[in-house]
Amino acid sequence: MNCSKALLLASALLAFPGVSTAQQYLAYTTNTVLLRAGPAREFPVVAVLQNGDAVAVQGCLQDYSWCDVVAGPNRGWLDARYIAYPYQGATVPVIDYGAAVGIGVVTFIIGSYWHDHYVARPWYRQLPHWSHRPQRAGVRAPYAHRPGHRPPRPAIHPRPPHKVVRAVKVRPVPVIRPLERPPRVLVPQRPLKMGVAPGRRVFGSAQSPTPVFLAPGRSPTSVVKPMGTRNAGVRPDRRNH
Repeated sequence: MNCSKALLLASALLAFPGVSTAQQYLAYTTNTVLLRAGPAREFPVVAVLQNGDAVAVQGCLQDYSWCDVVAGPNRGWLDARYIAYPYQGATVPVIDYGAAVGIGVVTFIIGSYWHDHYVARPWYRQLPHWSHRPQRAGVRAPYAHRPGHRPPRPAIHPRPPHKVVRAVKVRPVPVIRPLERPPRVLVPQRPLKMGVAPGRRVFGSAQSPTPVFLAPGRSPTSVVKPMGTRNAGVRPDRRNH
């Protein structure tokens, strides 16, 4: 870096009132670039900086893509690709060497940041519109440190649809019962009478009749036959034949 650049940066340090030298890193722009009111190209333009303008870097986002700078009376955010910093005898882009240089990491709180620097700007009244835009990494919710305002309520995430469980009808298990038979009816019978069947041979004593069972209504009789009456004739002599 030549002497004119060094003198320019040294004089720029005195042009930033209220900024401590321990909190800033003097750099310069490498192209005509727009100073914006936030770390994105969609934010309103604060000022137009020319190539070689001195800026005091206050800090950068975590990925060193955008840096918070002070350029004269203006405060805003610059694309880190267009910010150069003298480092080890060379000029390096902040987007690649910001961590090596030691530039601190800051976050962007749109509510407090705009309240501190842009109250007199015409687009300050559009703060609610810019507060609901998609935010980058390192950008916090608005009104975090602004007095008199409450932080917005967190987004309500819809609950997952309730799963309807249909009731399954369970049929009762049939009870298997043993086969039931009707009880048997016992018909009373008359007792059998003892007697002697007629025409039956009586063994043993001649007086002992043979007991027989007779049908009801019949009277028993005793039949006594003399022993030896069967084949009472003379037995033929087989020797004569």
